[in-house]
Amino acid sequence: MTELRFRAWNGKQMLELQKISFKTGVCLPYGWNIGRKFNNIMQYANRKTPYGDRICEGDIVNSDEGIKGIVKIEDDCFIVHEREGHDFDLSSYSVETILGNIYENSELLEGIK
Repeated sequence: MTELRFRAWNGKQMLELQKISFKTGVCLPYGWNIGRKFNNIMQYANRKTPYGDRICEGDIVNSDEGIKGIVKIEDDCFIVHEREGHDFDLSSYSVETILGNIYENSELLEGIK
């Protein structure tokens, strides 16, 4: 069964989301008492690294061959975008580690976009 989990970037930190109203767009992060709208909501890909870290949309990942890419959703499918014209289905991509994410570690995007 697919586990639906989401996180959001609030401009300062990554927040795990407890609840989302898709009708109003209001989200409630864990530990918050008041919900609010976030522009950058990311979904977990239902995959983990060999170290048990959850892989999420927006993560910058490293393959077991040492190639880094960005996890994205395209056509309702999770892909890893390595560089222009090189996209791979996440289910067939061997993710070794999560290096960071596109918001907190933008310096890692060099050579990918």
